[in-house]
Amino acid sequence: MAFYLAQYLELVPMACIGGILVWVASNMIKPAEIKEIKHLGKFEFSIMLYTAVMVPLTDFLTGVLSALIIYFAVKYAFNKIKPKETSH
Repeated sequence: MAFYLAQYLELVPMACIGGILVWVASNMIKPAEIKEIKHLGKFEFSIMLYTAVMVPLTDFLTGVLSALIIYFAVKYAFNKIKPKETSH
């Protein structure tokens, strides 16, 4: 469909497209999911905020992949540091 409408779509001003994208993105924010992440812990909430900031500052792939790398690196490091439980 976009192929056939391309000649008309390029006539739409970028400001209109930007406004539509902002509206769609704001509708993707779910307050219940934010509260759920907040209850998981400060680290998970900070990773969510980091991702939310880094995606617009860099690009989608860089923001999400860097957040995943940080998340798994920190989780791995803290799992290595935990003292081993002794069985009696």
